[in-house]
Amino acid sequence: MTPDQGQFNATRREIVENYMWAGDKPDEETRKIQQGRTVRHLLLEDVTTAAMHHALQTGTGLDEFRVLAEGGVWVVNDLQGALTDWREGKPALNKQWNFWRHEGNPWHLIKNQKQPYMDRSSIEEAASAYLLLPYRAERLERTFVDVLVALEMYAFGEMMFTKYPVGLRWLPTRSPIQEKHILRRYLGGQVWSAAIFLGGAWLAGDALNGLVANVLIFVFLALVVLSTVLLPFAWRHQTKARSTVWKCLHGMFETYSELSSDGTISTRRLREVAVKAADVGVGWPGPLFAILDDNLARSGKL
Repeated sequence: MTPDQGQFNATRREIVENYMWAGDKPDEETRKIQQGRTVRHLLLEDVTTAAMHHALQTGTGLDEFRVLAEGGVWVVNDLQGALTDWREGKPALNKQWNFWRHEGNPWHLIKNQKQPYMDRSSIEEAASAYLLLPYRAERLERTFVDVLVALEMYAFGEMMFTKYPVGLRWLPTRSPIQEKHILRRYLGGQVWSAAIFLGGAWLAGDALNGLVANVLIFVFLALVVLSTVLLPFAWRHQTKARSTVWKCLHGMFETYSELSSDGTISTRRLREVAVKAADVGVGWPGPLFAILDDNLARSGKL
């Protein structure tokens, strides 16, 4: 006998309840969290409902439905784990279950170095696992897109704007924003060259009738001429690199802001903005376009 929707729904609720377990005797505060609209609760409701609709459409039995639903639950678990920071001990339950939100002002977090914890490889693995499910869950899909866009935005912002401690700022940096201005580097280089080569020439004195001193002076002058000739090119290169950083950041903010609406958004529009950002140099996580393209082939809405 084929189970009806009531049986499926009862099984679905049981699965959600099991995976919202918070101990045998939770206190009043924990029960409120357990019964509240946490991110975890909403995503579990979403993914198990999607699995139920798939099971009803395909004539799946209750046992197979349970396997399908729990596959989606484990995707939610993996996403939660990838966004929960355990480095300073066990987070509060409310923080664990409200593991993600769309930020209204991400630049404020980047500027103040308060980006949320995000495990890149685990997030991408969870997104890939979602795409392997035989059904799609709207809220979870929207969350994945939001997380994947934010993942690159925050990682790029951290790399570009996080400064080394004062004693380590002589180390090379991948950030054109953190580099010394090319003119400062040029002037500093001349000072060091003068100290090394002209100082060496003075110390050499009359050695070999001044030959060593003359060679050192010649090398110093040659380096001055060479660095001066190259200065405009290096200046232009640095200016272009810094401009690219700001263009990439603007493209990421623009893409992220497309997800700010509480209502339905156009996947096509979002993809166009993401592609525009990629054209100026943004390297989006691979699963982002895979999810967007998969969505476009179905509803075109997030």
